[in-house]
Amino acid sequence: MMKTAVAVITTLLILVATCLTEERFVSTAEVMENSWVTKTSLQKSIGQVQVAVANGKIYAISSSANEEYDPATNAWTPKKPMPTSRNYFAVAAYQNKIYVMGGQSGYEPAGDLRILTAVNEVYDPARDTWETKTPMPTPRFYLSANTVNNKIFLIGGLNNTDYNPPLSILGLNEVYDPQADTWSTKAPTPNPVYVHASAVLDSKIYLFGGGASESDLTQIYDAATDTWSYGQQMPDRTRSMAAAATIGAKAPKRIYVIGGMVGFGYPLDSNRVYNPETGDWTVGASMITARYGLGIAVIDDLLYAVGGGYPGVEDIVMNERYTPIGYGTLQPPSDGSSTPEPQPEPFPTVPVAAISAASIATIAAGLLLYNRKRKREAATT
Repeated sequence: MMKTAVAVITTLLILVATCLTEERFVSTAEVMENSWVTKTSLQKSIGQVQVAVANGKIYAISSSANEEYDPATNAWTPKKPMPTSRNYFAVAAYQNKIYVMGGQSGYEPAGDLRILTAVNEVYDPARDTWETKTPMPTPRFYLSANTVNNKIFLIGGLNNTDYNPPLSILGLNEVYDPQADTWSTKAPTPNPVYVHASAVLDSKIYLFGGGASESDLTQIYDAATDTWSYGQQMPDRTRSMAAAATIGAKAPKRIYVIGGMVGFGYPLDSNRVYNPETGDWTVGASMITARYGLGIAVIDDLLYAVGGGYPGVEDIVMNERYTPIGYGTLQPPSDGSSTPEPQPEPFPTVPVAAISAASIATIAAGLLLYNRKRKREAATT
C-alpha cells in the first residue's frame, strides 16, 4: 500500500514539474528578447508593401491588395483595395484611418515614361471603405509619410518621369492636415532623399539613408521648431530598407532600421539599432529572410516585418515578428517622469526547484503520518 502511494505521488510530482517547466519554456520563447519568429504569411504575393497600424491591427497595402493582420489570431483577412492602383506610394495612420499618398500609377502607352500621381486616398478599416481627399501639391514616388502632432509629413521622393539622369531627388516636406483636408509646406531636408527609411519617436521624424546611391545619413526633423539636424551616421550604406520605433511601453526607446539592399541586387537581413538619446548604433539579431522594400509595423513594441522583394523573387510574402532588445524588462518610473532603462530580470521569488522540494517535503510528512495512523489501526484490530 505504501509503495503504491509513493509511486502515484512520485508520478504526480514528475507531471507537475514537467508542466511547470514546459509553461516556463513557452512563455520565455514567446517573449525572448532580440529574436525573430515566423508568423502567418500574406495571403497574396503583393511584393513591396507599405504597412500601417489601426485599431491594433496591421494593414499591408500594395497596388492590387489590402490585407488585415490580427496579431491575436495570427491570421490575414482580405480587405477592399485602394481605388487608384499604384506603386512606390507612402502611407500613414491618423485616428485609426490610413492615408495612402502619391506613387507611380503606371507608364505612358509607349512604355518609356512613368505616370506619377498626387492622389490622396484614405481607408477606414471600421467600414472597409475608401474616400478621396485633396491631392498632394507635388506628384512623386519613393517618398515617406509620418504622423506627428495631428499632421502627416510627406518627405522626399522622386518626380522623374523618364529614366535619364540626373535623378530629380527631392527634399520636399509637404504637410497634410487630415482634419482640415489642406496642405502646407515646411522646411526641406538638408539632403534630398528617396528609397529611404523613416520613423517617428518623441514627435521627431528620423530619416535614414536614401539618395542617388546608398547613403548612411541620419537626418532628424523637429516638427515643433520646423528645423533639421543630423544624427550619428548609420553603420552601413544602404537603400530600400524599413524603420520603426519602440516607444518605451514594453521595450526601451529605440529605432530599428531593418533590411534593404546594396546596389540593385544584394538584399540584406541587417537589423541596425539606433539610440536617439546617445546617438549610438548597435546590432540586433538578423532578420530571418533577407529582403528590401519591406514594411515594418509595431504593436505593443513588437515589430512585424512584412512583404518585400528579393532579386528574381520580387513578391515575398513573409511575415516575421521581432522581439526587441530589453523587451518586457522595463520597470515603472518611480516619479512618473520617464521610463528608465531595463534592469536585469530578478530571479523568481520561489523557483520551480524550490516548489518541487517543498512539495516533496510536505507529501513525505503526510505519508509518515498516514503510515503511523495505519499502524495504530492495525494494532487495535
